Amino acid sequence: MTIQIGDTVFVPRKLLGEDAGEHSPFRRSIVTGRRDRSITVQCGDEPESEFIATRFIHKRLGVAVVRIGDYSEYKFLDPLYKSVLQFCRILLPDDHVTGFQLRTTLELRRFWELNHGAFEQVIVIGHGARNGLCFGHQNVGVDDIRDILEVPDATP
Repeated sequence: MTIQIGDTVFVPRKLLGEDAGEHSPFRRSIVTGRRDRSITVQCGDEPESEFIATRFIHKRLGVAVVRIGDYSEYKFLDPLYKSVLQFCRILLPDDHVTGFQLRTTLELRRFWELNHGAFEQVIVIGHGARNGLCFGHQNVGVDDIRDILEVPDATP
């Protein structure tokens, strides 16, 4: 991840000396300076920050919560899916968290081809088997799921 001056990044509030208990523990900032593996940022009209190590900086914070299952999952997977989605929305602004409900490997492939660049984290909720995930009545192995998720040029 190369961070350049002028990039918009997300910085943990505690590293900026702010209360981490705000709505989001991250603050959207603009990179104003760079030295080795550290950067300075500015948030709005506030003064420039001290140098912060880039290992704490995120260029994007997108979280996808993906529920894999049939329409009949309202008793089992839906409560877990909705709880995880709401928990993520407590941690991050709403526009950084998205939920998707998929049923087949074809839907997963299409979803990932279109959306892979928007997410840094993907949370998968579904019925598992020893060697993979259950899509309907079909067990899909880890290697097959890996093939689906390995999109050419998967980094934005």
